[in-house]
Amino acid sequence: MAATSATSGFNTVLKKGTTALGEVSDLNGPSESRNWIDATHLTSDNQAKEYVAGLIDSGQVTGTLNFLPGNATQAALRTDMLAGTKDSYSLTFPDAATTVFSFTAGVAAVAPAAPKDGVLACSFTLQISGIIT
Repeated sequence: MAATSATSGFNTVLKKGTTALGEVSDLNGPSESRNWIDATHLTSDNQAKEYVAGLIDSGQVTGTLNFLPGNATQAALRTDMLAGTKDSYSLTFPDAATTVFSFTAGVAAVAPAAPKDGVLACSFTLQISGIIT
């Protein structure tokens, strides 16, 4: 049996512009998908549905971070959400090739949490606009 080639997510970095978002503890996404459009017509071969490629939705990136009140980069997430502004983001993965996903996104949600037996946390959702490079 061959040894695994899996890589830990530890050391993955999310940046807003050129500044790393501090103390990110969990990331999910981006969740890319493509819409397929029904193009079936009355004489489609074998009476089978036909589809053509539609638009790509680059989806969202969701995550959780250790909430650091007063941290300017974390505070900017809420500011951007309220203003409806977009910014450049990048995800750098800790693989041997140092894979980087770059994208433009707006902040769709910010939700701080203060558990009685845990660290202050904040979950967030980035809505990607356009294509991921």
